[in-house]
Amino acid sequence: MSHRVPSNRFHLTAVVLALPCLASLAFVAVAGERAVKRPPADTPAARLYRDECGSCHVPFPPRGLPASSWKAIMAGLDQHFGTDASIDPASNRTIGAWLAARAGFEPAPPPAKPLLRVSEMPWFLHEHDEMSPAALRRLGVKSLSDCGGCHTRAAEGRFSERELRVPE
Repeated sequence: MSHRVPSNRFHLTAVVLALPCLASLAFVAVAGERAVKRPPADTPAARLYRDECGSCHVPFPPRGLPASSWKAIMAGLDQHFGTDASIDPASNRTIGAWLAARAGFEPAPPPAKPLLRVSEMPWFLHEHDEMSPAALRRLGVKSLSDCGGCHTRAAEGRFSERELRVPE
């Protein structure tokens, strides 16, 4: 009795069947890593961030900017986009640490100066590349930084595409 050596077809079939499994594992790993970065809504630091920053604008999700950007923003609150948004030093440290711990990935290559607007980030520009100024005007949205103009749950930190108000 002779033993058959598996053919190349067998190996190819095994590889083809294994690829979706590996892709699923990679997706779960990336999704899990991003889920960890979601800001918990019930911590004292999260509430402080929402109360201080959310008193003037939508408190942007920390993962929207890298840590270097959050650090620069927190260091320049006295000149925050034309407004003095200074807060007491203890609150500044608490919010800054909370933002940095939940920050998004640094762009590669990193810019010479940290980007200070979520709407300048490469991922943001890619996600919003179909939104023309005319389309925004039809919704009454002044700029892409007005998240709540399209994202109906932006104030809650939710930006799902299922919860969009999209102009015609």
